[in-house]
Amino acid sequence: MKGQQAIGTLVIFIALVITAALASFVLVSTTNALQSKSLAVANKTMEKSTYGFSARTVEGLTTVDDGNVEYVMFSIELAPGSGTIDLYDVTTIWQAAGGTVYGEYKYNDDNVELNTAALATTTPFLVNGTAAALADGNFYVVINRSQAAEATPDRYVEAGELYTIAISLPQALNEGEDWTIILRAPYTQDLVITGYAPEVLQAGQIVLLK
Repeated sequence: MKGQQAIGTLVIFIALVITAALASFVLVSTTNALQSKSLAVANKTMEKSTYGFSARTVEGLTTVDDGNVEYVMFSIELAPGSGTIDLYDVTTIWQAAGGTVYGEYKYNDDNVELNTAALATTTPFLVNGTAAALADGNFYVVINRSQAAEATPDRYVEAGELYTIAISLPQALNEGEDWTIILRAPYTQDLVITGYAPEVLQAGQIVLLK
């Protein structure tokens, strides 16, 4: 009888040990999974807050009409720690007049040159050496106002390179009017630039917006 009781006690003890071991295994596995997930989220957050573009200057170009800004050029470079960014993946957003004017632009690989002798015309840019208007919905790299490792800037913005981007505005920017530029690329923090047009504008000028 005592032997049976001892065996029963031993079975219960073994069952408790096995149960405790299983519970410990589940707890350790869950903890490891949560730590891995937290680390992945932290790394993703760090990547998103670090990578992307930074801006140097924003300029407006007034043409022949009433002196209002018809084109905008802005200089960008990679933010510290950012990897190469393909301009095909970039979207440029323009907003003005309190956000009521909106334009969205994708990369056009026809690089342009600013023709400083033709600022007071409707076609101040050269495309492949010929005066041409910038297409709506496209942004362009301005060759003679960019600094890249290549003689002709390509679509890949790399560390140490300065790219000047040009867009044609969906509606002319008036004197004193507010504006916002947003550069958006996958897995990066948006670059948001804001400012106002000067209070006095004249035709055929390059004016500093920021």
